[in-house]
Amino acid sequence: SFAESNGVKTGSLDDFDGDPDLLKAEIKTLGSVCKEYGIKETITVNAKLLDDNVFAETYKHDITFNTKALRNRVATEINLTAGNTMASRTVEDIVLHELGHVIAFEKGANGIAIAKKIYYNINEKHVSSQLIIEYLEDNISQYCSVIYSNSWQKGYAEIIPEVMVANKHKPTEFTKEFVKHIKGMEFNVET
Repeated sequence: SFAESNGVKTGSLDDFDGDPDLLKAEIKTLGSVCKEYGIKETITVNAKLLDDNVFAETYKHDITFNTKALRNRVATEINLTAGNTMASRTVEDIVLHELGHVIAFEKGANGIAIAKKIYYNINEKHVSSQLIIEYLEDNISQYCSVIYSNSWQKGYAEIIPEVMVANKHKPTEFTKEFVKHIKGMEFNVET
C-alpha cells in the first residue's frame, strides 16, 4: 500500500471523507520526516471527526487527523494561519507538528530545557523559563506557551513541534540549533 511504502501503518480511516491526495501528502511527509529525524518506530495514521479547532492529535505513535482538515487544502491552510498563533502554514505542517510530539515522547525531550540551552549557547546568557516562553512566543509562535496537565502530556508540550515547523518556514540560528539538538538526542523510551 502507499502507506506501507512510506513506512506508515494505517489504523482507523472509517470516518475519512476527505481528499485522498491530502491524506497521501500527509503520509508522504510523515515518511520523509521519520527518516530525517531517525524515527524507527512505525507510526499509525488514523482519521476521525475531531473538534473543529483540532487539526490532529497524537498519542505515543498514533497520529489521528481530523478528517475535516483533510477535505480542502485551501480551507485548512486558511484555518491554520487564522490568528497567526501557530507556526504551521501548510497541510503538510500538520504532520510535521504531530511528529514533534512523537519525537518528544520517544526521546523524553523537554522543550523548555532545550530552548534554554540553545538560547544560552547562542546568546551566552541564562534565561528563566518565563523569559524563554516569552522569547518563543515572540520568535516561534504563541502556541508554544500552551500548558498541558494530562496523563499523556505535561507542561509546555507544543515547543518542540512548533520549533520544528518554524525551522521549515523561517529557519533562524535558534531553530536550526534546536532541531540539530533534537536530531542528535538518543531515543530513550521503550515502546
